[in-house]
Order: sequence, then C-alpha cells, then structure tokens
Amino acid sequence: MASLWRRGLWHLAELLLPNRCWLCLGSEQEAGPIRFGLCTVCYTAAVTDPHACCPRCATTVGKYGDYATGCPQCRSGPWILSGTIRLGPYDGCLRQIILLMKTPQGEALAEWMGAVLAEERGGAIRNLSVDLVTCVPIHWKRRWHRGHNQADRLARMLARRLHLPYNPRLLRRRHGIAQEEQLSASARWTNASGAFSLRPGATLKGKRILIVDDVMTTGATLTAAAQQLLKGRASAVYGAVLARA
Repeated sequence: MASLWRRGLWHLAELLLPNRCWLCLGSEQEAGPIRFGLCTVCYTAAVTDPHACCPRCATTVGKYGDYATGCPQCRSGPWILSGTIRLGPYDGCLRQIILLMKTPQGEALAEWMGAVLAEERGGAIRNLSVDLVTCVPIHWKRRWHRGHNQADRLARMLARRLHLPYNPRLLRRRHGIAQEEQLSASARWTNASGAFSLRPGATLKGKRILIVDDVMTTGATLTAAAQQLLKGRASAVYGAVLARA
C-alpha cells in the first residue's frame, strides 16, 4: 500500500512538472531534449566512462595492462563472476542518480536507468549469450521502507529492452547492515556471506545468468549472490552494474 501511494505521488508530480531532467530538474526548454528522464548534459555525463576497466570485476585499471584473466584485485580474491559490465565509475552524475534511485520516489528513475544500461551496454551484454537476467534482492523490511528494489527495476527494464527472460531467482534471507554504510572491505564480505538463497523450485542447470545491481564496491554482494546461482547449477554468472566504486 505504501508503494502504491508513493507511485501515485510520483505520477502526480510528472503531470505537474512534465519533461524535466531527474538530476538538474531542467525542462526541455532550459536543458535540451530529455532522454530516458535525463537532459542531454546529464545523460552524457552519466554514460561517459573515461576509464579502462577490468573485464572480470569492472574495477578501474590502467589503459595498457593485460587484464584478460582479471586485474590484481579480482585475481587475489574469491572472485567467481565470469565477467562484469559497468556503465561507469561511482562518481559525479552517476553517483547522484544512484542515490536518487534509493529514495522512495526513485522507482521510475531506476527503470529509466535500466533502459540506459541496455542502450549503452546492450551490445556487450548480448555478447555474453546469457539465458536469464536476475537481480540482487533486498530484504522485505528494506523494500517496505523504500517501496521498491532499485536493482529489480533496473533488471526488469534491462531484460525487457534486450528481449531476455527475467526472473528474480534469489531471496534475501536476512536483513544485515546496508552495504552503503561505511563498512570496511572485510566487513562487507562478512555482511554478505550467507545472505542469499535460491527460491524454491528454481531450475538453473546449464544456464548462463546475468545478475544486476546498481553499484558494486568490493563485489561481496554480487559474489554471495552468484554463489547461490552456481549452487543451483548455473554454468556461468555475469554481473552488470550501473557503477563500480
């Protein structure tokens, strides 16, 4: 019920203030054409990734290294994702967008960003030949408080745009501490360990799965989720995130 009220208020705001950029609030007359909820300036800033990144863990790396088998960060840790695609670094406009997505009124923005991710990284995702798209779940208490799971909205729209099946195969078993809080790297891995389980009846044998989240910091959350998918006999798990910290 709370989610329905929030969604209704957002649609009312859209009627009162149509065609405004989510980020700078500029109208089309002030900021230029609005694309996927963002003006030209904000859209360009959000999708421009000026850095090279590791194909396995999506962390920023130097331009001229050999990272075919990963970077020092993912080679030295318990990394099980076969690859990770990012829209950009967790900075600037993209960081502001992700913070807005986590607010109760951010559901529509999360859907727009799923479309942006498909638009800008759809080719790379298609090259992975995934069979199924899923998302990182949040605990029901946090979902009730926020009104939505931004990763779910991202993943649903991404899958729809790329004509891929979507299914939320994972459950969040315990509440835990929000990963966006200032936890150390080791605390993040501890916090995420054992947090997820497969939904009853999930059949993943031989499937290549793309798991979607808004932001990756250490990779602990995506790794814990991927572990469960691999236990379900998925053949490979890839990650796709808006931003890599």
